[in-house]
Amino acid sequence: MKVGVAISDVVTGLFGAVSVLAALVGRGGAALGQILVVDKVGGDFSEQDEVLLLQLAQIVAASIQSWRLYERELAARREA
Repeated sequence: MKVGVAISDVVTGLFGAVSVLAALVGRGGAALGQILVVDKVGGDFSEQDEVLLLQLAQIVAASIQSWRLYERELAARREA
């Protein structure tokens, strides 16, 4: 699975948003969620905003994966 970004104007009035920036959160081929940012104060989303959101999504995905591994380790220790 690729982690990607979609930038679009929302014509339908979804969330009352004018612009949307979204990043998929995924790790090892598994979708974990999505980060959605709407209506940037002071203008439209820039390429720098896109890069920052992608970096944040990668950090979140790594954190979720680490947390899941930690929980599995704790469960294994309890069973031992």
